[in-house]
Amino acid sequence: MGSATVGRIGYESRFDYTAIGSVVNLAARLRVSAVDREILMDAAVAEAVSGKRAQGLHRAWNNADDIWNCPCHGSVFEWDGTVIPGRL
Repeated sequence: MGSATVGRIGYESRFDYTAIGSVVNLAARLRVSAVDREILMDAAVAEAVSGKRAQGLHRAWNNADDIWNCPCHGSVFEWDGTVIPGRL
């Protein structure tokens, strides 16, 4: 998958907190290639999570309340995926 270096990088008065490395570059390319609300991953990540992700589950958009309802466990989410606590 690759490596990343995260932390304060720079010299004397020009330090920045950043992340560099092959996985950071790949993540940036995948993010730019994704369309709205799409998650992209490379083959190594897909293989690593194979069998560990919910498949065939569909969240339903609730127009009346402007929320997502998850039928598998009853969670409720804002439009951006933020969990709405206490709403089942």
